[in-house]
Amino acid sequence: YDWSIEQISAPNSDASPGGDIFGGSQIMDPSPVTFNNAGPDNITYQVKLRVKDFCCGWSKPVYKKIVVMPDVNPGGILSNQTVCYNSIPADLTTSPNGNWGVNPFTYEWEQSFDGSTWTAATGNPLGGGTGWDPTQPVTSTVYFRRYIDGGVCGDKYSNIVTIDVHPEVNSGSIGTNHDICYNTAASPLTSGAVATGGSGGFTYVWQSSPDCNGVWTDIPGSNSPTY
Repeated sequence: YDWSIEQISAPNSDASPGGDIFGGSQIMDPSPVTFNNAGPDNITYQVKLRVKDFCCGWSKPVYKKIVVMPDVNPGGILSNQTVCYNSIPADLTTSPNGNWGVNPFTYEWEQSFDGSTWTAATGNPLGGGTGWDPTQPVTSTVYFRRYIDGGVCGDKYSNIVTIDVHPEVNSGSIGTNHDICYNTAASPLTSGAVATGGSGGFTYVWQSSPDCNGVWTDIPGSNSPTY
């Protein structure tokens, strides 16, 4: 038995068998051969078998093809964000799309709140699934990734995008109520507890209302923790 394997451009090419590289067995073990393909096009290999009879010589060769598809390239997604507490992240875009392997691709998106347990992402696909429109407000860090259903070539995953969330803004508190005499100025109002959360860059605005239940009006120039 004389097996050979070669990359071809035309099938059933009656080229030289190339020697008994598979040990003269009836069954070819392809494990010594690694089929690589850096893309972007398929590569076709031809396996050829000839049998030599001691009296009648070599038989007519028989052929089989092995088509090696390029490795699936999952592409990348953009980009990390930092959002406010209980807000919806901006759309996630692609850079670039996946390519090679089995086409057309089926894109799927997943999300995780711990970076290890992944579930189907909440939202809507964009651009045929290459992008993603998150629709769920987030209150803690969430991770997104996209994967390509590569069929027989297996699934391939993109990079991971991280959505960090600012702490919830807490406006703090102001000093206690107090009574004053008619036509006198009130004592300064102080901050009982400073504001926290968010990005940490605050602008203070004090408001007043005549009955505490109606319309509140900004007090001009009142932009400090104390008024």
